[in-house]
Amino acid sequence: MMSGVLAKHPKVNFIFAHFGGVLPMVKERFDTTYNMLRRRNFVKDLGQDPGEYFSRLYFDMSGTRSSGTLQTALEMTDVKHILWGSDFPANQNFKDSLSVISRNVLSLEDRNFILGGNLQGLLV
Repeated sequence: MMSGVLAKHPKVNFIFAHFGGVLPMVKERFDTTYNMLRRRNFVKDLGQDPGEYFSRLYFDMSGTRSSGTLQTALEMTDVKHILWGSDFPANQNFKDSLSVISRNVLSLEDRNFILGGNLQGLLV
C-alpha cells in the first residue's frame, strides 16, 4: 500500500494466501494507526484507509480448520473475496478444511462462491 502498487494497479487481482496472514485481525489497527499518523503527517496520504484496500484483495483459506478465522476474515472482506485453498501438501486433511465452510452460517450461494465461484470469476 505505502509503495503505491495497489493504487497504481487497481485492476490487478491480488490473492494473498492464508487469509493474508494476520490481516483480518489487524485491519482495524491499520486504519486507526494510519489515521493517527496522517494527522501528524508521518505517513503519506493513501487516499483512503488501508482497510479499503483490503476489501479489493482476495484471500485464500489455505486449509484452515478454524471457523473463527473465517469469521474474522469475513469482517475484513466480503464472501466474494475469499477462495478455498487446500494448502497441500502441508495440509492433507481436506475434509476438515472444507467443513469450516459448512460449519459457518453461510448461505449455499456464499459457500459456492468460496468453493470455486470466486476463482472462476477471476479466471474468466
